Amino acid sequence: MYGDVAALQVRCFSAPLQHTEISGVKRVVQEKMPEGVNDNGLTLTGFLFLHALFIEKGRLETTWTVLRKFGYDNDIKLRDDLIAMPIKRAPDQVMFYMLYDLYQNLSMSIYLNLSVALS
Repeated sequence: MYGDVAALQVRCFSAPLQHTEISGVKRVVQEKMPEGVNDNGLTLTGFLFLHALFIEKGRLETTWTVLRKFGYDNDIKLRDDLIAMPIKRAPDQVMFYMLYDLYQNLSMSIYLNLSVALS
């Protein structure tokens, strides 16, 4: 149960957390959002809640560091070398798919990148 947060901490900040610190992070998430933690560790919901908490407390650089480590730039866009070739769409489909792609990128890419990185 400690592996996910510990691996993320080391990958992003090059500094390990103690088991008690990791337990404290997970406890905070679970108290405020029970679905944010499961037997495997933090869920996507928990991860997003944790970063919302960092932002709320003025710790923006923590979230920015994680985003940058997983390939996002200052515009919160994935670097070009991490983006698959675009799919051609009809002009009337562009806005819908742009919004859909934005949603997909924000909700899933962090989860998928973390899943790969932590496995």
